[in-house]
Amino acid sequence: MIEAVKEKVIPVNSVVAVVDMDNVFSGELTSKNRSVLISILNDILSIILENSNEVDNIVIRLYGGWYSDSGLTQRASFISQIINSERFFPLKTKENKIIHGEIELTTSLSQVDNFIWSNTHVRRNGLPNLRIDKGNLLNRCGTDNRGCPAHQIKRFTKRKDKICYVEDCNVKNEDAFIVVEQKMIDTLMSIDIYDFSHKDEVKKIFVFSDDIDLMPAVLRSHISKKNTVVVVLGKLNVYEKYNELVSKFQLRIIDNSE
Repeated sequence: MIEAVKEKVIPVNSVVAVVDMDNVFSGELTSKNRSVLISILNDILSIILENSNEVDNIVIRLYGGWYSDSGLTQRASFISQIINSERFFPLKTKENKIIHGEIELTTSLSQVDNFIWSNTHVRRNGLPNLRIDKGNLLNRCGTDNRGCPAHQIKRFTKRKDKICYVEDCNVKNEDAFIVVEQKMIDTLMSIDIYDFSHKDEVKKIFVFSDDIDLMPAVLRSHISKKNTVVVVLGKLNVYEKYNELVSKFQLRIIDNSE
């Protein structure tokens, strides 16, 4: 029997934060920098409170490549331990109002809360075939191709089974390199942003990311939610490329890059 679709329950008068974790915290997580992550989460809470009125509940959803195959990655386990052990909620505002909420690793869509998306953290052996920017390289480097590291690396990455160019070395490209990447994260975030924009319980949506791949979902949801989507940039203001659209639809952008 197919299990019925289960939606995430959102309390009334809520604010939802959609957080791209690799965007706001890309460093390695260890017990030594645990306090850095806690500080980042508290900063997110502060930004939400400073830019929200009369909110009763805050939902912070952390997006990332949490599953390698069907098991949690070490990074995901560490973050999960922190958000479960630290007391972020309930919190009291300056006006002595009590706000409830939760911080969670996002492993499913808000509208399909009972289906976990695995394989979002992928490891592949071997670098893909790299391309040389010949014109740019020639202008900057007069080295003979035979001794140029860039050309040597390109030759080494021609195939996964390509042997190292160093004499008497039998290491293959696939033996030497590991490529780690996230899968489906932008898509999961985009769908959730749009779905939250259609929930009456959600009064405002904060998107913590400067990934322009989210721009279509952000703008469409901003229009649906009557100008209540806020983008918080963690790095450079890449949204400047879309100044016309940002201005036309009055999308609010907070630059938190400092």
